[in-house]
Amino acid sequence: MGLGITVGQLAYCIANASEEEIELARADIVEINRVLAAHGLPAHIEPETLPAFKDRSDVWAGFPYSWIHYLRRAIAFARQAPKEFAPTGGGNPADDPRVDHELSVSMDSHLICYSDGDGFYVPIDFPEPLYDLREEGSIGTVGSSQQAMRELIQVAPLLKIPLTKGKLSDAKAKEIATEKENSQPLYIERKAWLRLFERLGASIKYNAVVTFG
Repeated sequence: MGLGITVGQLAYCIANASEEEIELARADIVEINRVLAAHGLPAHIEPETLPAFKDRSDVWAGFPYSWIHYLRRAIAFARQAPKEFAPTGGGNPADDPRVDHELSVSMDSHLICYSDGDGFYVPIDFPEPLYDLREEGSIGTVGSSQQAMRELIQVAPLLKIPLTKGKLSDAKAKEIATEKENSQPLYIERKAWLRLFERLGASIKYNAVVTFG
C-alpha cells in the first residue's frame, strides 16, 4: 500500500460513495476551515463537482511512503545549498542534516514540514504551514497548494526537470512517467515530484483540496 494523493475528495464521494463517506469528506472541510480561521485566513469553499482532469503521472495507486523523503531531501538542498546536491548514495534521506534543519530551524517548508502519511493542502496562498494544536481531534498540518507548488518549481532544476514559466511539457511529463525503476540516480525523486506537481496543479486550477492518505 502506498501514499495516496487525491484531489477533490468531496466531489469524488458525492459522485461515487456512500452517504457516510460523503459526510466524512464534508467533516474534513469543516476541520480545515477551523484551522484556517484560527490563523486568520478565509474559509475554503470546496467544489462538490469537478470535471474529469488529466494526470500525467503513472502512479495512480500511490507511491511508497519512503519516496516522499527522497523528494523532501532534494527540496531541502534546493532551499539551502543547491550546488551541493547529489543523490543519496544509499543513505536514509530522512536523516540528512539539511532535512533536519528544515524541521528544527526553518520550519516553513510546506512539503517538508508535513505528515508522512496524511493531511491536507488547500488552494489558498499563505506563507507558512498551519499547525492544528488541539490536543484531541487534531488534523495535523495544513499546507498551501500554491506554496508547495513553488517548492516543486524551485527543486525542479536539481532533478533535471526543465520548466517553462512553471509549466512542464507533455513530452517531459511522459518521459518521467515512463522511466523504468532505477533507470537513473534520481528516479524516485522525479517520480514523486511529477505526482505532486500534477496533483497540486489540479488543486490550484480547480480550487480543490489535496488529501494525503
